[in-house]
Amino acid sequence: MTTKKTGILVISYNVLSHMKRIVSQLALSDSVPYELLVIDNASSDGSIDWVSENVDHIILNKENTGYTKAANQGILYFMARDDISNIILLNPDINLTKNWLTPLNSLAMSQISQMSNLTSQSVGSIMNRVGVIGNRQIRGQEVIHGGGRIEKDPRPRYEVVQQEILPGCFINEDVLVAYMKFSHRMGHAVSNSWHETSTIPWVTFACVLLKKEMIGDIGLLDERYFNRGSDVEYCARAWSRGWEVWYEPQSTIYHFAGQSERVAPKEVQQMGMEDLRLLAREEAKLIPWIEDNFVYRLGRPLSG
Repeated sequence: MTTKKTGILVISYNVLSHMKRIVSQLALSDSVPYELLVIDNASSDGSIDWVSENVDHIILNKENTGYTKAANQGILYFMARDDISNIILLNPDINLTKNWLTPLNSLAMSQISQMSNLTSQSVGSIMNRVGVIGNRQIRGQEVIHGGGRIEKDPRPRYEVVQQEILPGCFINEDVLVAYMKFSHRMGHAVSNSWHETSTIPWVTFACVLLKKEMIGDIGLLDERYFNRGSDVEYCARAWSRGWEVWYEPQSTIYHFAGQSERVAPKEVQQMGMEDLRLLAREEAKLIPWIEDNFVYRLGRPLSG
C-alpha cells in the first residue's frame, strides 16, 4: 500500500531569502512524508528562477493574484491527488522547528472529536470532525499567535494595531475595530503561554492544516478576500458546517510575519485595506457562525 503524503503549499511573492530557508528547512525538520508545491505570484526579485531550479512542483502566476486565490490554486492541485492525505498552507517567512508537522498530522487523524449537534445518520455517531488545525507561533520572545479569539471591545488597542497592521495608511476606526475583534491570543514564550491543545474559534492560515474531507464539504477559501480575512471566514464557515477548529501548541514555529506585504506596491496594500472593510461588513454573520457552534474541548492527539 502506498504511503500517503502531506501536501504543503507555499505562496511566494518577492521573498527570495525566505524561500531559500523554508525549502531547505522542510527537507530536514520532520520525518512525515510530504510533497511541496510553490505558487509564485509574479515575483521580480529572482524568486522565480530559484524556485524553478530547486522545487519540483511549481505554479507561476503572471500577476499577483493575492494570497487567497493562489491558496485555492494549490488546494485544488492537492485535492485532485489520491496520494495526499492532508493539506498544509505555509507562509515562507517562517522558521520551522524540529518535528513541527507530526503533531498536526497526529491531531488530524485522532478520534477525540464528537459533535453533539450532529446526527448519526448524517456523519456517524462518532466521527473525526477535526477540520482545521493551527499551531503556536513565536516572534522573538513573544507568542504572536496562540490561537484566535473573539474580542468584544478591542478599541483600547486601536492606535497600536493601526500602526502595526497598516503603518502610514488611514482606515476608518470602525472598520479596523471590527477586524480587531478577531484577535490573536498572545503572551511570553518563556512562560509557555497557550500550551494546551484545544478547540479554538479561529486560527491564522500562516501555518495551518486543512482536512481534505472538510474541504470537499465546505468548499474553497472565499476569494473576495485578497490577502487578509479569508482565514477567519473559513474557520467560521467550518464551525457553521459542523467541523471543528483546533489549536495544537505541540507544533511551534517562528514567524517573521508580514514580509510580502512590506515589499508590496501601494495597490496591493490598498487591497489589504479592502479586505478589512469586507471583514467588517461580514462580522455580523461570522461571529454568530463561530459563537453558535464553537464547543470548547481539551484533548491530546490519540492514535487511530
